[in-house]
Amino acid sequence: MFMFYPSPGPGPEGANWIPGPLEYPDIDYDAIFSQVRRLVKSVIGKERSGLGLAIGEFDPRIAAFWEVGGNYLVLNGALLRKLGETVKDRGELRDYVLVVLMHEYVHSLGFTDELATRKITEQIIRETMGDRSRAARISSQDLWSVYPQLMEATPVHGAPLVIVPRFSTEDLGYIA
Repeated sequence: MFMFYPSPGPGPEGANWIPGPLEYPDIDYDAIFSQVRRLVKSVIGKERSGLGLAIGEFDPRIAAFWEVGGNYLVLNGALLRKLGETVKDRGELRDYVLVVLMHEYVHSLGFTDELATRKITEQIIRETMGDRSRAARISSQDLWSVYPQLMEATPVHGAPLVIVPRFSTEDLGYIA
């Protein structure tokens, strides 16, 4: 589990509120991202280096984001926690992360249109993982239709971004 203590700040308990440690599911983000990069390159022939991953706490209607021109993909930690609590199969959580990371990675390759990025992500997954895969089911629908419990996720107000260590390690030789 990733654990961190957010900074003190305003919250539901008042000005000195300090929430307890937040726990995110223990997932090998590096391995998933390595697979994402390989699958994307095999279908659309594009790749990029130098990306990092962070986990933040924000509105449950946003699964993740990549800022245009930025070097970080940011996953919504509130959604990760909610899925970690509600799905029984760790493979399902892994497939969710794969789909969301792939979507943001495709954005980082220059595809800024949201609907086009969704279609490209679904195409890559169907071509590489099959039409009947769980990842294909997740990518072909709105995430909140597949996982309605995501709307019940509660982000922690004022929590800082957590930089995920050991991410995109395939780039280490490139960066060094």
